Amino acid sequence: MPFINEDNNCLQPRTLLVDNYDSYTFNLLQLLVQQQQPACETSSVLTIRNDQYTWPVVRDQILPFIDNIVISPGPGTPGRAGDFGICDDLIRYAAADNGCPLLGVCLGHQGIARLYGARIYQCLVPVHGQATQVVHTDGSKAGCLFANVPERFTVVRYHSLAVSDAGFPHDELQVLARATGTVATLDSVGQLKQVQTDEIMALRHRRRPIFGVQFHPESIASEYGAQILANFTNITRRFIRNGMSQSGIPKGVAQMSMVYANEPLLECHVVSTKGKYYSLATESVDLSGIPVADIGGRLQEHLYGDDPMPLWLDSAKAGDSSSSMSVLASAASTQSVTVRYSLKTKQVAVLRFSETSTQPTVVATETIRSSFWEWMQQVVERTRVAELATEGFRCGWIGHFAYEMKGEAIGTNGLAAPDGCGRGLPDAQLSFVDRCVVVDHKCNPPKAHILAIISKEKPCGGAESPDGIDDRWMDSLG
Repeated sequence: MPFINEDNNCLQPRTLLVDNYDSYTFNLLQLLVQQQQPACETSSVLTIRNDQYTWPVVRDQILPFIDNIVISPGPGTPGRAGDFGICDDLIRYAAADNGCPLLGVCLGHQGIARLYGARIYQCLVPVHGQATQVVHTDGSKAGCLFANVPERFTVVRYHSLAVSDAGFPHDELQVLARATGTVATLDSVGQLKQVQTDEIMALRHRRRPIFGVQFHPESIASEYGAQILANFTNITRRFIRNGMSQSGIPKGVAQMSMVYANEPLLECHVVSTKGKYYSLATESVDLSGIPVADIGGRLQEHLYGDDPMPLWLDSAKAGDSSSSMSVLASAASTQSVTVRYSLKTKQVAVLRFSETSTQPTVVATETIRSSFWEWMQQVVERTRVAELATEGFRCGWIGHFAYEMKGEAIGTNGLAAPDGCGRGLPDAQLSFVDRCVVVDHKCNPPKAHILAIISKEKPCGGAESPDGIDDRWMDSLG
């Protein structure tokens, strides 16, 4: 969801992101980097683990170059030093007269409350991965954590601990938001039931710019997460407007980060400026008369039931307007090509099927010097399908990235488990498909769009494009 930036100041706050050994830290990192203004050329987020450096090292060598602090979610409890590391010290630092704005997420939120005397208790109903409604009372004016956020919105929660209302230190902290509605749990006989929820979901210090949120704004299913992070960035700009450095984090300090790169994270969307190499032929088929129930599964079995490398993206989720298309394809076509990547060896293998083979053959290998993302982007640039007015999949690259690929996405291989977590599976596999069937479940009756790409132009450099496909394939499906 796009966010509103109340402050067009290009000066980028320098953020210390503290990782409490939680994978959501890197979702937070991505959101924080996205707050950067286009004119800011280097990343200004330094990420460290909660026990990576001693407190004196952080205080003396890192914090002089930091404008705000974000404390990540994490397992455990804020009352245990082994779980919270230097975070208590960071909250005390932020509370001092010469401190800086601080945002605690989940465990960080609980740590703020505990440090000021609140009790952290075990929730009657642990909430892990559930979306619930939150109501805030922060107002919508500029300078608030929930500026430009509706009073009621949906968030994702992952926690079994919460901040208690009993003995809450109202003289020091202010409750900004609460959960509302119900959460799901199991009763004593294993039946699903709904339980009312009203836990504290956000708070702030009454005199210092210290904030906590129990929910996960960085979750893809949380609404207004980017807006909340943008608001925190704007709060920082307002708080240190006259003292913010224009030079960014010094290189020697930036290299103390567990995630260090000279460039920001790879952009989510890359627009090609190269020529169009393929155009798309389409034909639609009315599926009236075919039972609607599991229509994607029926077509997959009929078209690709015996296929050696079928591909199926099933997005027919009932009641979800954004999940209305299913894509059926095969990587076993002689016009298709598959790439597999290993993080352990940094090697890409290129595979193809022959007209008579039932298994793909490795036709080339390459060791990558940079990252798979950069290598793959160059490949995509050379195999781009012409733009259409219609939305949805238009043939081209389809596949998966393993969770371990986050290591390259955030600039370090040290966070990735080698060789597909030891399972012998590729860490990334993508296939270029030149033909597919897209089922539109929104239509009544459903329609199947048969797509096939044909070569249109020569790529830059004069190399010949792959041959166009045989039009008889479309006729056979129609």
